[in-house]
Amino acid sequence: MTLCEEKQLQNRIIASISHDIKTPLTSVLGYSERITKKELTIEKQRKYIETIYNQAKDIEAIVDEFDDYLGASLPNKGEQRNYSVNYLRKMLQDEYASQLSEQHILFLVENKCENHRAIHIDLLKLRRVFANIIGNSIRHAKVKDVKISLTTESSQGHLFFTLADNGGGVSDSDLPHIFEPFYTSDKSRRVSGLGLSICKQIIEGQDGTITAFNNDQGGLSVQMSFTGIELSYNNKTAT
Repeated sequence: MTLCEEKQLQNRIIASISHDIKTPLTSVLGYSERITKKELTIEKQRKYIETIYNQAKDIEAIVDEFDDYLGASLPNKGEQRNYSVNYLRKMLQDEYASQLSEQHILFLVENKCENHRAIHIDLLKLRRVFANIIGNSIRHAKVKDVKISLTTESSQGHLFFTLADNGGGVSDSDLPHIFEPFYTSDKSRRVSGLGLSICKQIIEGQDGTITAFNNDQGGLSVQMSFTGIELSYNNKTAT
């Protein structure tokens, strides 16, 4: 790599960090402003503070994982434990339904598998993946009335989490490349992000798979698959 190419790569990495941090940082600033300028109930204050904390942890994780990416040493497994489908579905619905509604975006959640099923994952990293994919759906939407849906289902021992939007999809020529580092289907952007590439590393680092395809709504679907765990009544290890 020449000195010029190395400089260009460094600039792209810096721009990618800015791109990835912007979504949670905007959320932190927005909820902080509401707390300081509005009279809120104790319950709403608690929810806003919890959201601010979670988004701040996301920013911390972004910085840490970019360090890992640059050092070519992204860890395969972090702090993993069992999480039930019911817990994950409720967590994501609580986190995004109100937030997206304020942006006039409809967020739908549909569960097609038994609630006693679970997956063994690092929750902080999984939340990062969902934030990145949902953020992409919003930023690249080509329609006015944006809809984002989350569907959970099971098949042949695997659990599938599918995020789908109606935002215009990706061209057939771009689709095979969207998980590549620095690749973007938005030709108007001067800098390509690392977001989906890191999502792929995170999911595969937890023994999962991630794929993308254009859906019948005219948008893009991103599907994550994990090995399912069957929880018994006496199993107390899953949240």
